[in-house]
Amino acid sequence: MKHPEVGFHSHARARLVVYPPDPPNAIARRVIGALRAERLADAIRYARELPCDTSVEQAWSGYLESRIHLENGDYAAARTAALKSASAALTLAFDDRNDSTRLRLASAALETQGTALRRQDQYGEATRIHRAAFELRRSDGISEEQVDSALSLAACSEWLGDAVGAETWYQAAIGMNLGEADSALLKAWAMIRFSTWLTMKCRHSEAVALADGAQQLLHQFMPGELATTSAGLSAVDALINHAEALHVEAPEDALTLIHKASKLLETMNDELSAFGASAEADLVWCKEKLEFLRRLRQSLEETTTAEKHA
Repeated sequence: MKHPEVGFHSHARARLVVYPPDPPNAIARRVIGALRAERLADAIRYARELPCDTSVEQAWSGYLESRIHLENGDYAAARTAALKSASAALTLAFDDRNDSTRLRLASAALETQGTALRRQDQYGEATRIHRAAFELRRSDGISEEQVDSALSLAACSEWLGDAVGAETWYQAAIGMNLGEADSALLKAWAMIRFSTWLTMKCRHSEAVALADGAQQLLHQFMPGELATTSAGLSAVDALINHAEALHVEAPEDALTLIHKASKLLETMNDELSAFGASAEADLVWCKEKLEFLRRLRQSLEETTTAEKHA
C-alpha cells in the first residue's frame, strides 16, 4: 500500500509543518526558518545557541530539538524531547490558564511525538497521542492546527485498517475553513491525501474531483509557486489512476482521461522547467508519467482497433 503521507515533494512538504505561535526569542525563530527552508545543518547549529534561562525557553528548546531529531530520522530522541517539551508546556499552561500559546506549544510537541511513533510503525500509540493533541487544539479553536492533527489521525486509521476512521478524519480535515498561503497548502494537502485514499478504495471519480479542487485552491492562493505546480502533479496522478481503472470496462472514457492528463503534464513540464534544479524530481516524474501514458494510450488504441475488426 502506498504510504498515506507520500504525495507532495519535500519543497512543499516542509511548509506543511504547523509550528506553535510566539517563539520566545530570535534564535528560536531562526531555527524554525531553517527547518522550513530544509536547512537542517543550519537548524542544528542555531539550536546549540538556544537560551534556556526561563521555563518557556526550556519548553521551546525541547520542542525544537524534537523537530530536528524528527527531520534527522532519530525518532527515539524526537519522542523523548517532545515528551519533555509537552510536559513543561502543560505545566506552564496550568500556571497561567489565560495564555493559550502554552497549550498550543504542548499540542505541537504531542503532535511531534505522535509523528515519531508513526514513523516507527507504532500506530496504536500514535493514535492516542494525536488524539490528545487534537483535543487540545479543538479546545483552542485554531483550525489549521486541528487539520494537522486530523490528518495524522487519518494516517493512523489507514495503517490500522480502519476505513471508517480514515474517511471520518479526512472529512474533518477538508471541512475546516482555511485560507491564504501555507493554510491553503495544508488544506490542499488534506484534499490530495484524501484523494489518494479514495483511489485506493476504487472511488476514482471522487478522487479526481478532490485532486482538481486542491489544484484550484492552490492556484487561487499561491499562483506561480513551485508548490502549486507540484500539487498539480498529484491531481494529474489521480486522473491517471482513474484512467487505469477504466481502461478495461470503459476504454473510450479512459482515452479521454489519458488525453487530458497528457496535456496537463506537458503544460506542467514547461512550468517546472522555469524553476531549475529545485524542480528536478518533479520533472523526472513528469517525463516518466508521460511515457507511461503514451504506452497506455497505445495499448488501448490497439485493443480498440482489434475489437472493431473482430
